[in-house]
Amino acid sequence: MHSLNQYSRLLLFALFSGAFLFAQDPEEFHPYWVFFHDKEVTDMANFDPSEHEFPQLTQRALDRRAVRGKYTEPTYYDLDVAQTYIDNIAGDDIKVRIVSRWLNAISIIATQDYIDGLEENTIVKKTKRIHKMSKRMVKSITREEAEYYTDADYGDSYGQSEQINAISAHQAGFTGTDVWLLMVDTGYFTDHLAFQQERIVAEYDFIQADSVTQNEEGDSNNQHNHGTATASAAGGFIDGVLRGIAYECRYLLAKTEIMTEEIQAEEDYYVAALEWGEA
Repeated sequence: MHSLNQYSRLLLFALFSGAFLFAQDPEEFHPYWVFFHDKEVTDMANFDPSEHEFPQLTQRALDRRAVRGKYTEPTYYDLDVAQTYIDNIAGDDIKVRIVSRWLNAISIIATQDYIDGLEENTIVKKTKRIHKMSKRMVKSITREEAEYYTDADYGDSYGQSEQINAISAHQAGFTGTDVWLLMVDTGYFTDHLAFQQERIVAEYDFIQADSVTQNEEGDSNNQHNHGTATASAAGGFIDGVLRGIAYECRYLLAKTEIMTEEIQAEEDYYVAALEWGEA
């Protein structure tokens, strides 16, 4: 983590690489990114953070930035998107899905005709369709299928930990203590033994806009399976059964991906989760 400018470049690279433009009915509503030229604060070079408030940033976030990067105070990228710009774009027929500080953008539900009309809007830098893509389904293995343990402490996770030399790291004291791990995935079965409730700092479902990241009404039966698997591999703990690589970490759980065979690429939910977790 060197700078928020690098965050922005990483996010833009992820959003603009590998996308395929699909034929569409101009009257159909689709999600789009709308990027702005500035944040009403136009002098980025002489930006003074002491003149602004950043309630979304915790001291822990600032301390982490100081350790891992060169910033010890908020930057221009931490400014909120100008509310006047949001109001200019949104309206009764235009739904705002996500607001991104780092990208200085909002994602909206609109028609292609509406997006084309934004070309003449002086506050708009550019727009981008949030495309569709296929997603391969992942088979989950139940505990009943895992019938043997290979180590008294690690269980079936011994082999994968040994392969990447994580066991030596654990023996040296690197077990994830004092680390907050942000997971961005399909959802999490937080009632599972691999999750200890006291280790969950916060969770948020960006799909249904609530604080429940395990399956709830409206989710498919396997919605939280993949996130549970990845979070367990990263930091889960059941003595004698499972030790994740950072098994003493604490979790920030973000639910962003809809589990169906053909899904909307939820890139705006992903961006929102990164900003939520980093702050």
